[in-house]
Amino acid sequence: MDSNRSRIGVLVGLAVAAGAFGAAAMMSAATAPTARADAYSDIVADVEADFAYGQTAFGQAATDFGSSDVTDGLQALLNGTNDYLVSVPDDLYIGTVDALTNEPVTPAIDFDNSAPANFSDAVSFAQADLVTGEQFFNTAAAAFSAADYADAAYDGAYGSFFAFDLAPEDLLVGAVDALGF
Repeated sequence: MDSNRSRIGVLVGLAVAAGAFGAAAMMSAATAPTARADAYSDIVADVEADFAYGQTAFGQAATDFGSSDVTDGLQALLNGTNDYLVSVPDDLYIGTVDALTNEPVTPAIDFDNSAPANFSDAVSFAQADLVTGEQFFNTAAAAFSAADYADAAYDGAYGSFFAFDLAPEDLLVGAVDALGF
């Protein structure tokens, strides 16, 4: 008989412990802060828009390459690549900072740059891109020092894009055009 009582006691003890654990879990869930699902839905929508922009640009690149327009095809290919490889991580980063700081989520941007007409224009575009990137970096530094993290994230990401992505791309497309493609 004692073995049955000890088994029943163990089962009752386990049931009480499980009940206490369940009650504690429900209490913590009831007092947990609510997530802003709308902000995260906006981030996902931005990423989906980036992929749609990229698909459009890749379709345009295929059309341009198919009609032997190498310069415009290369520019469209770079636009699509930027939509996929630059815009998606930037939207995830900027959108998350926006959500964490209770700012409206910055909408997705379609990289729809046009090809420079010649190499001289490409150099001018690249110089303008570097100046724009520098302005974004300066604004990012000011926003960061003012504890405006959402604007600092946006300005830093776009400064990086203009200075390190767009300026070399302009020179590349201009060089391809200069070679007569």
